Amino acid sequence: MSSRDEAQKAIKTIHKHMEHILDAYYDNHGVIPDTIENEDVIRDLTKYRLAWRIDSYDDVRLSRDIKRLLDGATSSYRRRSSNAQISDAFDHVKMLLGQLSEARKRSKERDRLNLISEIEESVGELIEYMRSAIGHFTHYITSGFAFTNDIDLRIAENERVIEMASDLNTIIEELVSEDIYSMHGSNSELRKMFLNYLPQAIIKCTEDLNHTNHQLRILLNTLKQNRETARLIDAFKQRYINDPGFLPSIDDKLILPDVVNVAEPILLSGFADIYDLSQEELLANLTVGLHADDSGSETEETPNITVEHDDQEEFIPEENPTLDTAVAVIDELLDSDGQLTALDVFVDLDLDVLDITAEEWILTLVNQVHALDAHDREKIEMQFIEESQPQYSGFSHLYDVELRKVQHVGQI
Repeated sequence: MSSRDEAQKAIKTIHKHMEHILDAYYDNHGVIPDTIENEDVIRDLTKYRLAWRIDSYDDVRLSRDIKRLLDGATSSYRRRSSNAQISDAFDHVKMLLGQLSEARKRSKERDRLNLISEIEESVGELIEYMRSAIGHFTHYITSGFAFTNDIDLRIAENERVIEMASDLNTIIEELVSEDIYSMHGSNSELRKMFLNYLPQAIIKCTEDLNHTNHQLRILLNTLKQNRETARLIDAFKQRYINDPGFLPSIDDKLILPDVVNVAEPILLSGFADIYDLSQEELLANLTVGLHADDSGSETEETPNITVEHDDQEEFIPEENPTLDTAVAVIDELLDSDGQLTALDVFVDLDLDVLDITAEEWILTLVNQVHALDAHDREKIEMQFIEESQPQYSGFSHLYDVELRKVQHVGQI
């Protein structure tokens, strides 16, 4: 069968189901409901690729070619090319005004009257084009771009429509920049048209377009928020698939992975630029302030040492069982010649009753060793027990510390 015969059958199919196509185009946004009554229509249109569907359970939609054919044959074509229509209509009005001026110079009364009538009609078409172009965006706002389930496609289409609205706003601003109030010249018949009707129509269209653009941007922001929510839901869904026993808990935020705690501390230090006079002044002011704070703190520390009551009761500092235990362990090590590890002490003394972790105990013990005076500090040798992290080159995981008393003072 030749392509001519195929084209002829496609045209006959369009004619045969003309009413269903027009109902879908005008009343149902290009959608043909998937019902028993429409089975023949759907079968014939899909056979010649005049309609399509996303899934077998979804409704059928008119093809893009059918829509373009109907757009070109109806007033919807003006909505698709609204910007060009508005510009062409305004240029046409200016051309007619130039012809009117020539007709007046040549005293051609009949031509002048015909041109005035045509100018009034052209201005009316210009106003209608602007209103129609702005009304075209109402469908997008009310539908929320629900013609697709993919939220990324909705966002892309929303951004495209916002760009279309911006282009239309640029066209209308060009109309405003024109001196429309003086375009009528001295013609009394056109004075009301260019001093009243057209300016008011442009102002109203500008307000409506700004409102429409605002609604489109609100819709875009909502779609983006929904996309983030959908990604969060997908993340949880994937986690449940990989780990069926997963139970989300706020406590997970308090438990950091080991890899987070293996990095060495970064020592932050600052140096003043001796060649910069501004830094010298800042350092001078800072030094004066520090002296002032020190003097003030000395005078204010005295009443904090003792809390006076009616019975002259002295202030008793709060006890720290963890710190006291660390001091006792170090004193016992200094009095002996042995060695110990922090984890062994933690287990032997059952220090978890103090509501501390092994890591906190290791840190307390190490800090207390560093707090010793120089004479006692030189008697204790510390060796950190750690293991390298293969996933992070150069980093190690510290999990214990060994303390050993040395008989002869050496370099640690």
